[in-house]
Amino acid sequence: MKKHTYEDPNEDDYEAKLLKQQEEFLKSGSKPSVSTVTRGPPPIVLSRSQAKQREQHTTDNISTTSTTTTTTTTTTSTTGKFKHQKVSNNGIPIIDEPMGERDVVSLSDDLNHLKSKSSNLTSTSRFKLNNQKQQQKQKEEDEPTIEEMDDIQQEEDVFDEKRDVHITSVISNIYERDVSNAIFEAPKKKNTGFPEAVHRSVLSFSKNKQTVTENTQQSIKKAESIETTGIEQENNKKLEAMSEQEIKENQEYLLKHLDPKIVEMLKNRKKPNINNDNKNIKMETGSITSNNNINNNDNNNNNNNNNNNNNNNNNNNNNNTTTTISTKSTETISPTNQTTKTNKTVQFKEIENKTETKTELESNIEIKQQSEPEYDETTIWMKDLDKQDERKGFKETISNFREWRFNFTGEIIQRGSSTPTSQGLHHHGSEAGEAGYTLNEIIMLIKSSNHSQKCIALKTLTFILQKIHNGSYGSFNKLQLIDEILKLKIPRLLRVSIDSQVPSILISALTCIHALIVPTIKENAYEMIESRSHRAYETISIKPISMESKKQQFKNEEEEPEKDDDEKCELDLIRGLVDMGIVNRLVYLMDNEAKSSDTLSMSQDPFFKSFLSRFNLILDIFIHFTRHSNQITEEIFSGSSNISDLIFNSIKYSLTDLELSLRYLINENNNNDIGLVTILKNIQIKSIRLLRRISQSSKHCADIMTASSYDLFTFIKEKFLQCNDNQILMEYIKLFRIWFIYRIEVPSFFSEILPVLNRYVLEFTEILNVEAYHLSITKPFSPTTTTTTTTQQEQQQQQQQQQQQEQQQKENENNNKSNEKEKISANNNPMDKPIKFSDNFQNIITSHIMETVRSIYNLLDIMIPLVSVDQQLNYYDSVSHFVEPSFIITQTIGVIYHSFREKEFDYNLLASIGLSSSVLHFISTFFASLNKILVLSPNQLERLSSIPSKLNSRHSFSASGNNIMDLIESNTNMIFTSIFGSTMYSDAKRKILSMIYINHSDNTTTTTNSGNNGSNENLSNTIMKVPINFNFFFEGEVAEWWLSVSRYLILCLEINRSIGKLIFYMDQSNFFYHLHSILVSTIDYRKTFFNQDRDLILSNYRSKTFLYFYLLKLMNELRFEEEEFDQTLLKFHHSAAMALVPTFLPNDDILLFDLLSSTIFQNDYLESIGNLKPSSVSVVLKLFYQDRFFPTKTLQHSQILYRVDDSDNQLDDLLISFESENSLLPLKYDWFNLPIEFLYQSSIELYNGNTQDYFDENESDWNEDLDSPPLVSNTLLFIQSLYNSNSQYIHSVPLENTYQILMKIFLLKSEPWKNIEISKLLKHLLIVLINNLKNKNDQEENEENNQMEIDNNNNNNNNNNNNNNNNNINNNNNNNNNNNNNDNNNEENDKEFDFEGYFGSKFYQFYQEFIQHFVSVSFNSEIFSSFIWVFLRQCYNHRYRILFWNELFPTLHYLNCSDPQLPLGNDGYLLPYESNTELLSLYKNSLIQKKTNRNQASKLYMIAIHHLSHFIFGNADQEEEEEEDNRTKEIFNDIKSNGIKSQYLSSILSDAPKETIIDFLSYHYQKGCVFQFSCEDSSEITDQKKQIVRQFIDLNSHLNIKDKFEKHQLF
Repeated sequence: MKKHTYEDPNEDDYEAKLLKQQEEFLKSGSKPSVSTVTRGPPPIVLSRSQAKQREQHTTDNISTTSTTTTTTTTTTSTTGKFKHQKVSNNGIPIIDEPMGERDVVSLSDDLNHLKSKSSNLTSTSRFKLNNQKQQQKQKEEDEPTIEEMDDIQQEEDVFDEKRDVHITSVISNIYERDVSNAIFEAPKKKNTGFPEAVHRSVLSFSKNKQTVTENTQQSIKKAESIETTGIEQENNKKLEAMSEQEIKENQEYLLKHLDPKIVEMLKNRKKPNINNDNKNIKMETGSITSNNNINNNDNNNNNNNNNNNNNNNNNNNNNNTTTTISTKSTETISPTNQTTKTNKTVQFKEIENKTETKTELESNIEIKQQSEPEYDETTIWMKDLDKQDERKGFKETISNFREWRFNFTGEIIQRGSSTPTSQGLHHHGSEAGEAGYTLNEIIMLIKSSNHSQKCIALKTLTFILQKIHNGSYGSFNKLQLIDEILKLKIPRLLRVSIDSQVPSILISALTCIHALIVPTIKENAYEMIESRSHRAYETISIKPISMESKKQQFKNEEEEPEKDDDEKCELDLIRGLVDMGIVNRLVYLMDNEAKSSDTLSMSQDPFFKSFLSRFNLILDIFIHFTRHSNQITEEIFSGSSNISDLIFNSIKYSLTDLELSLRYLINENNNNDIGLVTILKNIQIKSIRLLRRISQSSKHCADIMTASSYDLFTFIKEKFLQCNDNQILMEYIKLFRIWFIYRIEVPSFFSEILPVLNRYVLEFTEILNVEAYHLSITKPFSPTTTTTTTTQQEQQQQQQQQQQQEQQQKENENNNKSNEKEKISANNNPMDKPIKFSDNFQNIITSHIMETVRSIYNLLDIMIPLVSVDQQLNYYDSVSHFVEPSFIITQTIGVIYHSFREKEFDYNLLASIGLSSSVLHFISTFFASLNKILVLSPNQLERLSSIPSKLNSRHSFSASGNNIMDLIESNTNMIFTSIFGSTMYSDAKRKILSMIYINHSDNTTTTTNSGNNGSNENLSNTIMKVPINFNFFFEGEVAEWWLSVSRYLILCLEINRSIGKLIFYMDQSNFFYHLHSILVSTIDYRKTFFNQDRDLILSNYRSKTFLYFYLLKLMNELRFEEEEFDQTLLKFHHSAAMALVPTFLPNDDILLFDLLSSTIFQNDYLESIGNLKPSSVSVVLKLFYQDRFFPTKTLQHSQILYRVDDSDNQLDDLLISFESENSLLPLKYDWFNLPIEFLYQSSIELYNGNTQDYFDENESDWNEDLDSPPLVSNTLLFIQSLYNSNSQYIHSVPLENTYQILMKIFLLKSEPWKNIEISKLLKHLLIVLINNLKNKNDQEENEENNQMEIDNNNNNNNNNNNNNNNNNINNNNNNNNNNNNNDNNNEENDKEFDFEGYFGSKFYQFYQEFIQHFVSVSFNSEIFSSFIWVFLRQCYNHRYRILFWNELFPTLHYLNCSDPQLPLGNDGYLLPYESNTELLSLYKNSLIQKKTNRNQASKLYMIAIHHLSHFIFGNADQEEEEEEDNRTKEIFNDIKSNGIKSQYLSSILSDAPKETIIDFLSYHYQKGCVFQFSCEDSSEITDQKKQIVRQFIDLNSHLNIKDKFEKHQLF
């Protein structure tokens, strides 16, 4: 034994004491009490009888062995503290000695030396010594109970010196167990993490195993019965020694100190079983509770009762209802004897009648068999579930998303569904009767230590997350469901799970976190969208838009506390995960794995396949990270050199070793390795895509990866030249497109890359040209006649389909086969035969070669502008070789598209129409750049001009003029001739007219809710989601195709003005009007609110925004063709431009500013909409937007993105960020209100200098006092002209929005409303708003009536088919109902402005500010007052009227109105009658205190009298058949019984002036009344009111009302 020194006693006092004792023992040199002998005696073999005797002997000594447990545990705990022994992975010590014979430990009897040392042992355990400080604190808070004191006393007794504490008092020699023949079996791995379903006979509670345990249970019951009888005898002796008075006192004491609920429970549970022999029987369990000490002071009856209750309680807990039970009969004893008699326990059966017949016995047995089985603690889980656990009425909503139940595939399981338990969906505690798992239960299983349970829970959560992203849960908003996932702190749980070293858990956790971060459908959709040509390389940042930073009110404001990881993930998932260190873990998993390029090991090694699958997932996660922001990308890929090295090395590994493996597997053509080939190919595609994403997000990262340290450009270029796969080649070309925008290795593109691409395109065009010729011969295809016959064919097909449907409804099911044969025969037309492509072209389709060619022309579209800037003719030669193939594609792609159209929803349609648009973009960019080249050889022009004659011999295009203008004109005729004659043109023409931004479920609801952020709360229920399907992408491709057409026209028109006249005569003079209809009819004039997938939808419809921009630019040029252009179309184009403004995203600032300058604020357009001062409005508003929203820095940044031909550009990234410092876009839908909004915000001190970044102070010398009035007046003139021209855009803006903007003018510091011109404009616009509100209501009523007539006609037609007589009756009834409805509609009041419905509850706060400002600065201004009157109408909440009367009570005369009719009519201020007592009290006080009268605030005076008169007298003047006396009594009794009415009436009669009393008593309401009183005496007061007043005065004579009232001498 090694010697241990005592180093630090403060660390562990108990160990220090043990070590100290050990040192003293070693110094004493005493003999140890334990010695080890290697060879022991042979094992003792006992017979069965001897074994039973030993077993019986051990059961009798249970009490003695219990005292030794504490000592053994302490010894084992101390030995485990030595750290010099080897330990295995599972914590089991490793024995280094060789296995020999069994050891024998003998114990010595020499213990004298230990007895002297035993007193040094403390009486507390080791745990208590280690936690001494914590226990001292707990002692102050919690006092120990009696049971705890007993436990402490027992521990102290263990170390009592008087007892023999040596181990030899319990056991003697110890023999090692013989385990030489024992076989160890490792636990087998289970498929699931839940217990397997087996038969009951195998389990511990089966009948077979129950008989084995009966013997041990009986022996335990015997020992317990002996103990209980002894306790009972002791209690009886104590009771016998007590007197009756002492027993009663003890009973009273117990009843006082026991809880009354416990006493009632004990009394209720005392129900002894009585048989037919009138014997009192008690149930007995054999367990004695701790209440026996209290029962010692009770009498015999109470003792028996308590025993009964305790026994019954135990029986109920154990659910014992067996027929054979142990009982104990007792006899009640009179108080005089005070003795008890107990009998021995007997066994009996409950028998109701001794003479029971055989049939009765059988029936009883059947009843008992049908009764509930019995359960104990081990079998309670098998009990049938109660009905309380069933929730069949549960309905899944977003609010209770955490309570949804899912199966293992993520599908929702409805409550109450009959799902078998064998599926493993019932292993949960709550709602055990319901199948499936909630999210909280899944999270609990993920935290499980069982590997199988953890993996199953992770896979289930993966399916749930995938279905959420895919929109598989119906109409539920995906964003709200993801928010609930983040609130459950699942990201942190998954982040911890991927740190697992268990391979199955690691891959499951990585797949789950991939499903959370990466929406696969959206990622694929982004790739399809970015395959387009015009500025598709700009991707929208997915970083959530943070809340606007508010201005600090105090300088020493405390900083916000740092958010934890879960809070960060709720705000920004990617930011939170990056802060958790997920990047380091992913890089480790991607780099620190067994990388091998040996194909043989790949196909055989499952661990390598697992690595490939993880590598694939990690690439997806990194690709999605790069979409977040420029900051995240640079932080990951350029922040740490080690991480970037590992990532780029892994990418090189995937493009070298894995590429060789892929080639080998493809050459082998082994069907078993198809899955491995797919994984390897996807890894290469995603590796190149990751490089492209990194470059898009950060130019700095692109420079780093292409620098000499990594030299990825040379590496990628070599791999590109060796590439054989078309999809991988397409990814290389997309990457080159981004690198060329950053001007990385430009010469290499023209010298090495373009020649390879040229050969590729030439081979493709040859196959395409041959295939188009083959299709045009085998199938009659006439390009010139398809446009005229397509509409007729479609109509015929629709008619045939309708006829077939009608025939199918009339015929029986037996005729279905014949109908199918007829359809087949009808389809035998040679025009409708399915098309068969050649093998070469079929290879083009399957290999996605058309998409690759499209990416090539997208790259060329970026490269061409550099030719014109640098004047590099050698660059021009390399690009010009692609021009002739481009014209071939434009002529032949229409035939290919028509062939693809045979299959509906075929994605090849997207490829063909996309290729056509990319080629047309390339041609238009080529012509625009060619026009900028100063020097061009004649041979090159001749070669270009000869292209049309080579391609199409049918047209004799003259190429006599060797100039760019003739070249454009000839090629334009050729291009559009092929376009107009194609099916692709007819489909695009029809589709573009049916496209809208988003599908609205109700036009009215979206119109009223648009234009303000406060209304977005209710939009989630009214706006439908946009499905990401074929139509979604087809709409985007159609918009891109029309964009290529309009861009070609405007660029060619800028070069050759003759194209302008040509446009008016194209397509039989219909082309121009079709362009006009695209611009006007397809623009959604309502606000585009995206409920979900916002970034994806904006990306898809960005082509449509550019389309409208180029169309407006084209129309702006065509308006100069005065002979052909209709000038009345300008106002429609202006309205389209107004609606287009909020659709521009960041990076489009130069386009929007161009639109404002050339169209919206252009003089000609302003004159077309009836603006009175077009020049003033144009100059002032244009300067405002330029200073505040489009400073020079912003326009320069956008100019670089718009024209990438600038070789010295300083682009930082290609992300469209909504938090960009270089842009304030997008603007709001009501953007025309921005000048007034800006002045209002600066007035309330929200704008402070340049804190909002709205303008550059160096460029602007803004003076609010001087510049505000002209800015306000010109803005109002612009709004007025929009309404006067009946603009569709201004009618789409809710009236409440414009009303509030006009109210904000009165809150400006400069007070521009005092200007006479501005005051007139405000009054005119208020009248316009009121008239539009009335017209809007009339239109809605007409639409409702028309709809009702249509519905009634439909019902009538249906009834005509059944019964003509009934139809006549129904017609009469319907006509009567319609007449009644029309009458009711006429009687109803007009609809009002719904301010709170549009702005929400925050509008009241704005109204408070408006009223306070009115009190301080209005000074009886009529124009200011006119905007307040509306809020005094009875339709609005009474708080608006209460606020007005309270704030303006001293100065009610400030509210002025010279017109006899108030805004929206007088009746709205009188009806419905007021019932709010606070407001009525204000009315009464205003009359009494003379704040209102006939001459001062007369209209408010009328309103107050009207509502008070009705409140006190009711409809006293109404004409009814009942007697006048009875009516008078009712009114008087009502006033007498109502204290408030009595108080109001007495105050008016006693304190109000004479004319007020006359007006009050003589008033009666008439519809359409005028707010004017003229009565001077009491002649118009009715006799009824006179009688009521007299009775009231007489009743209240003690109030001196009579004297005051008689002074007026009224009656």
